[in-house]
Amino acid sequence: MQNMQSHKRNSLRYWIRGDIVGWQIVNALEGQMNVGRSINIAMAKNDMNRTALAKAMNTTNQNVHHMITRGTASAETLTKLAGVFKMSVSEFIKLGED
Repeated sequence: MQNMQSHKRNSLRYWIRGDIVGWQIVNALEGQMNVGRSINIAMAKNDMNRTALAKAMNTTNQNVHHMITRGTASAETLTKLAGVFKMSVSEFIKLGED
């Protein structure tokens, strides 16, 4: 991955490309994190659909769809997502672990 910074924080590794942040679990036994999976699980736990999430985040359905299908989000978006679901960013990220 060109032009990316990689950082370790706790047991998570994250990379930054522009304002997009991707997360990956360092411990191979724990698998990889996927923002899209975290979103889907959080929506299911909160009985929320994409339209309601988009409205809560003041964005479009299409943007929510892209976050889910790409599996990545900016640091700012991760913070917003965690806030919508009333959890910390690390708790939100943990939902998407394989």
